[in-house]
Amino acid sequence: MTPVQILTEIDAVTATVIAARRWIDGGNMLDLSGLDNRVDALCRATAILTPPEGKAFMPALGDLAQALDDLAASLQNASSGKGS
Repeated sequence: MTPVQILTEIDAVTATVIAARRWIDGGNMLDLSGLDNRVDALCRATAILTPPEGKAFMPALGDLAQALDDLAASLQNASSGKGS
């Protein structure tokens, strides 16, 4: 993946995760299969970047990490019956 492709995929995965969290917070079930593969591919792609290149992705990766944390919390709330 080129740096532009990596950033595009980070943004797309982040948007998907945010949408999934909203869907789950609305009381809906959702199939998240394949999400782990997309995140894994991003991790592998960013791991081979040079340090200056990788540093440029830190804000977008931070946003993705926060979105994943928020999704995990929503899933935990949904499974315990708490809702949002």
